[in-house]
Amino acid sequence: SSDMTLNANNSPYSADPGYRYVVPKEMSGPNTNWWDNGDTFYYCANQDTTCGGNSENGHYTVGNYYNFAAANATNNVETTLGGSANVVENASMPDSICPKGWRLPIDQTTNNEFSTLLGPSNYNIYNGPDYKLAFENLNAIRTAPLYFVRSGRVDGGTLYRAGTNIYTWSSTIYSSTGGYALHFNSTNIYPAGSYDHLYGFPVRCLARTSISDITYMQEFATMTDAKKEEIKNTMVVGQAYQLIDNRDNEIYNVAKLADGNVWLLDNLRLDPATLLQQLTPANTNMDPSTPFTLPESSYTSSYVIPAINTEYKKTLNSKSRERGVLYNYCAASAGTVCKDSTLREINFSYDICPSSWRIPTHANWNYADISSLNFVDDDGTIHDGAFNEYDGDAKRSSYWSSTSYDETLMYGAGYRSDIGYTHDRSGSARYYMTPVRCLLK
Repeated sequence: SSDMTLNANNSPYSADPGYRYVVPKEMSGPNTNWWDNGDTFYYCANQDTTCGGNSENGHYTVGNYYNFAAANATNNVETTLGGSANVVENASMPDSICPKGWRLPIDQTTNNEFSTLLGPSNYNIYNGPDYKLAFENLNAIRTAPLYFVRSGRVDGGTLYRAGTNIYTWSSTIYSSTGGYALHFNSTNIYPAGSYDHLYGFPVRCLARTSISDITYMQEFATMTDAKKEEIKNTMVVGQAYQLIDNRDNEIYNVAKLADGNVWLLDNLRLDPATLLQQLTPANTNMDPSTPFTLPESSYTSSYVIPAINTEYKKTLNSKSRERGVLYNYCAASAGTVCKDSTLREINFSYDICPSSWRIPTHANWNYADISSLNFVDDDGTIHDGAFNEYDGDAKRSSYWSSTSYDETLMYGAGYRSDIGYTHDRSGSARYYMTPVRCLLK
């Protein structure tokens, strides 16, 4: 298809029907009419029971053939491979044409997921010379649960070795002229074969299961709660990992802390001047029924009007990125809490955190390992029309919670260097402008 799609990292990508996106010459569309029923490899003009189209339940269809750049969701094959001086050998590409939440297997020297899949305990194979695996029963991979298909490969528009050889791309670069792939012939398995990047191979996708598989913060929004827990369980407590906010491509450090929650270790830097896409429920933890546009930099003493302040960053030099952007609570809540009409101890649901993330509640702050949150000295706030940098002997930081203190005030959190860390900062008026931290829902 030449339709615009979203790759695994949610970046626009168009599958080019030209030489970057390879199909056999004799096929006018996706080659789902090629079949491998375990005994015979053949082409069916019509998918019916005589060809196995219905009886095989789709397991033995070849699918389509893609070259390395197309499989890894980049149209820029000339700079991705093909002699680029910037190619990093043994590095894995971040994107793919797999569905969101899925990716291509990694085929690196120290992390070969094809070898893990086909390990001795699973398929009775043994290590041989030159990182080659000899297979004692080839039929084991052509039936349940793997259903590998003897698809062959496409080279220059011609289909080669169909019915005898199996190929499938990985995400890993071999050199400036090729990528790694899994390859079977009639007797041997090569889990780290290297091939020309213009060859057309089918692809198999692997579910993302660890934090190292995640690139964008918004990827969690498409996962089940069980999948999120599975990924959280792979995180080392206190270890920082880097994720990207796809709304502006800002990079953030995140970590699972002692309370079991995954926290943003940096202040939110969402700024209308740098947004790459509109705020929507797909990328922001906002109310689907309440349209919200992040305003340009401004100040107001009334929190009925959403407002943020970024202009102060111009005078804070090296501290500007650390301090992030200051938001009043109407802006921080994505336009959902802008009036004095809520009672004490109400946890608000919506905010400008990425989708599947949220501003911490008062209780979250009370149980948080504050010392691990990498607070910035003198984050400051804006109130009464001025930036309060908390100058003096006591260095302070304060942050919004999502919990109301009473009809006009919010709970917050922060610390003072003169008395140590403190969780509770009550009494912040909603028109104050304060930094925002997020945690994973």
